[in-house]
Parts: sequence; C-alpha cells; structure tokens
Amino acid sequence: AGTPRLTYTDRWYWRVPVDLTFPSRGRVGSVGELDVDATLGEITVSDELLDQIAQRADRLARTAWQAPGADRPVISD
Repeated sequence: AGTPRLTYTDRWYWRVPVDLTFPSRGRVGSVGELDVDATLGEITVSDELLDQIAQRADRLARTAWQAPGADRPVISD
C-alpha cells in the first residue's frame, strides 16, 4: 500500500491505501482505502466497502494482464 495519512472525522484515523500487486509485475494500481482507528488500531470496514475493493481489484487485474506478452495468472470467475 501507499503511505497512510492521518485523518479526522469523528475521531483520528489512519487512512491506508490498498494497492493491487503481483510478484511478477509489481504494483498495478490502487483499489481503495481502509480507515484504521489511530488509538485502538481497529479497522473500520463494511461488507459494501470490501465488495467495492474486490470489484476494483478484479477489473484492474483483468486489464493489467491484457497487455501483449504479459505472463497471465489464472483468474477464475
């Protein structure tokens, strides 16, 4: 992930970027952000947010491996 940044809404959170990476390709791109309570260390997350991150990651992975000559991983539906 990228560099977290300290953010205040109702309390202090570290906003942590979530990136998609592959061992053979490196960083492909950002797929979302997670908030971590700066005091308690708890991750603030919902099922909806996890679904959004998973959908972005899937789209980004499929796009990344369409480049000519790319060693394509197996991505199942």
